[in-house]
This record gives sequence, C-alpha cells and structure tokens, in this order.
Amino acid sequence: MSHFRPGGVRRLRCEAYIDTRNKQENKRIYEYFLSRKSEIEEPFQGTEPLEWLELEEKRASLINVYFPDPIGYEEEDKWAAAQEWAVPTLRRLRSAIEPMLDDYMRQPEV
Repeated sequence: MSHFRPGGVRRLRCEAYIDTRNKQENKRIYEYFLSRKSEIEEPFQGTEPLEWLELEEKRASLINVYFPDPIGYEEEDKWAAAQEWAVPTLRRLRSAIEPMLDDYMRQPEV
C-alpha cells in the first residue's frame, strides 16, 4: 500500500510490486501475469479497475488499484473509509495474484 501525489493529487493505492532484483525475471513475471489478466482482474469486476504498469525502463513492474477518492494524511475524516477499502482490497489483490505466482514458479525453466 502506498500514498503518493501524481500531479499534486494525493492518492492511496494497493499495489503488487514485482521486483526480484532481476529485470528480465521481473518482466517475465509481469508478462505471465498479463497473459492471465482476465483471471487476475475478475475479483475486481464492478469495482476499481486495475492499472498495469510494465515500466519498461525500470527494473520493477506494478499492478495497482486506487482508492476511489483523493486522500491526504491530514484528512482524518477519510481514514476509516480508506482503511475499510484497503484491507479487503489488499486481500483481493493478493488472492488474485498469489496463485498465478505459484503457477509461474512451478513452470520449468526456459
């Protein structure tokens, strides 16, 4: 989970951060996840869309889902809603990705 300010707008997101410290391996994992995108996105149908970022020039790749409203650290009135969103969202993201990662790891080396 992270909080950042793209273009000055404060956003909260849950993320799958793909980084094995090996850029080529990270990109293979990302491509594998992308090949199973519909399965990974299925638990999010009708809610928040997932954002897929390969980050070609970077070592890591990301799969993000964003809290629907902008939120800042000082906005304590939004903390409860953010927490109520974040916990089940992190669980859904993990539940969607973990089996795919297990499948990927069981593949024979290429």
